Amino acid sequence: MGPFSSLSSDHLQRYFRIIQEGVAVRRHFDLLKWLQGEMQHYLPHEIMLVAWGDFSSDVIRYDIVSALPGVRTAHSEPAGLSPLVRGLYNRWVDVGRTPLISSVDEIGILPEYNGLQCSFGRALHGMRSYGLHGISDKRGRDECLYV
Repeated sequence: MGPFSSLSSDHLQRYFRIIQEGVAVRRHFDLLKWLQGEMQHYLPHEIMLVAWGDFSSDVIRYDIVSALPGVRTAHSEPAGLSPLVRGLYNRWVDVGRTPLISSVDEIGILPEYNGLQCSFGRALHGMRSYGLHGISDKRGRDECLYV
């Protein structure tokens, strides 16, 4: 018996479609469509924040993926977003660089994004929970954080 033997046929077909569609992602819009499609069954969300770079030297870039009106990377405040990204990165490191799903209240993320006056910051005020994970490039110093 393999690891997928207990899954229903519908579940396996959905999983296969998600993987097929994910492999075809080439542009930001493709990623948005993929995340807003069947991926919502496994990872329901309204906003995905991706940050990458050398967090030890604060050379960090980011991208906001969302179908919410006006919640776009181009409409965000880089100076205000930096403390939020830094705080999320530190939490990920504190939990041993393992996946984390948390209530906003449990972890006290509010102080780090209260200063964001952009549409992204306003959207975060309605947030109840978040998932957080990342990957580290073992050969370089770059890391990628997914929120």
